Amino acid sequence: MRDRTWAALAAVAAVAAFLPAVSAGFVYDDHRFYADNTALDHASIVWRAFADPVCQTSDGTEAGLWRPLRTLSYALDRSLFGDGAIGPHAVNLVLHGAATACVFGLLRRFAAPALAALFGALLYALHPAQAECVAWVSSRGDLLAALLVWAAILADLGDRRVTSLVLGGAALLAKEQAVVWPALAFLAARLAGRQFAPAARRALAPAAVVLVYLAVRWMVLAEPTQQGGIGHGAARGPQIAAMLGHQSWYTLFPVGGLFDWQMPPGVCPWPAAIVACGTLAAAVWRPTRLFALWFLAALVPTLFLQAFMPLNILVADRFLLFALPALAIAGARAATTSAGALPATAAVLCLGAITQGAIPVWADDDTLWRTTAERVPGHVRANHWLAAAAMRRGEFDEAVARLAVAAAADPGSAKTRFHLGAAREAHGRLAKDPKELIDAFAEYTAAARLCADPRAEAPAEIRPLALAAAADVALVGGIDEFGAEAARTLVSTPRPPVPEAIRDAWLRRIESLARSAEVNPLLGADFAARVRAWGALP
Repeated sequence: MRDRTWAALAAVAAVAAFLPAVSAGFVYDDHRFYADNTALDHASIVWRAFADPVCQTSDGTEAGLWRPLRTLSYALDRSLFGDGAIGPHAVNLVLHGAATACVFGLLRRFAAPALAALFGALLYALHPAQAECVAWVSSRGDLLAALLVWAAILADLGDRRVTSLVLGGAALLAKEQAVVWPALAFLAARLAGRQFAPAARRALAPAAVVLVYLAVRWMVLAEPTQQGGIGHGAARGPQIAAMLGHQSWYTLFPVGGLFDWQMPPGVCPWPAAIVACGTLAAAVWRPTRLFALWFLAALVPTLFLQAFMPLNILVADRFLLFALPALAIAGARAATTSAGALPATAAVLCLGAITQGAIPVWADDDTLWRTTAERVPGHVRANHWLAAAAMRRGEFDEAVARLAVAAAADPGSAKTRFHLGAAREAHGRLAKDPKELIDAFAEYTAAARLCADPRAEAPAEIRPLALAAAADVALVGGIDEFGAEAARTLVSTPRPPVPEAIRDAWLRRIESLARSAEVNPLLGADFAARVRAWGALP
């Protein structure tokens, strides 16, 4: 068969393996990036996607995000398929199939026989880390960037330099992780048989494009780096070693995948450290050097740079997408020998079976977060989402328990402490429990204090509500003098800026505080009027 036929076979297998994902709904960030993002419905998105990062999300959050090509792809989906999830999921499948065909083409360029290249491409396509990339609409940027980088490298190896630069530049506009393109272009040239100096020269033009991209991205974004998460600081050496060990181990033995994998700061499990050392050793050993370096280079933006610019997620399956061709290269080489053909076939079948079990996890929010919480009971995001769902059902005791776990795992999160305060307040009001209300006061106060951290999540929205809520629950909690003093202190200071996004919530809280003041023997109706005047918005 011709190479195009082999490539098409690899693409069809990749799409067929993920067909169940088409029936999934929207999950987590899908709601703010796609489902609820009304900016996608307007023609202005064509230029706003590049010049106005707030159009990327329904809530105007731009922290560290500038992915105009992804946003434009969502707008195209919306115009073609409407608000449903089937269309965006189908597009993800097509992109995954095309990327798999490109990986097959790369392996052929690296002198792998057609059948061995097919095995390698299937290792890439069926790896369980792909479940997060393909079955999650929000991972569209990863799929686009990977496809375009593989296509750019193929074009470069075929001496189509201009086409290569255009494709690589487009990849950067899909997701910032594509900054690894110059390093991977160099390694691809070496794998294709070019000498060091010519291969290095091949990477110069891509590196120049990346520098221009980084400069433009810095100018467009108000907050160029995406920070936050557990630890609230740069990752240290032991933590990076553990993260590398986890990624290396999961690449080879991908059992028990976990969304947004986290780890307490400063912890380095010895097994993970040993695996990390093995990966570094493979980058030195001549037979494995090039594809081990590929693996390491692909992880630079999401792993090694966390020593300088912390991300809000330590490790995620999607971070492996650019590294998976290293596994494909190793698999293709193994499949060229008679002794390696059977293990390669077994590996492909095992990966496919594990992936089939991973796809249903992405069916909906509830399935994703319950599965995650079952695997890691202290998972912050899982407990946070499950608590919010419990609040909507009126099960406030469960919400308190879930948020208490999340707050214990990430005590520096203003958002978590605020929501824990809200859950305690709702539970305390329902049960008429003064102790729960005083605990809510403590959580609201902590949330307001944590908002002073420049890396706090949504401080402009949380701080005003936390300040007013603290005074309100102190009054309701039955400690009259303490609550009265808290209320007087609050209204004696200038009213904090109230963003439009929380206008209704602010006005409801001010009215609740005024009613609490009216029935307080130390305050009364005159002070209630003062509260309403202080909290009034134009």
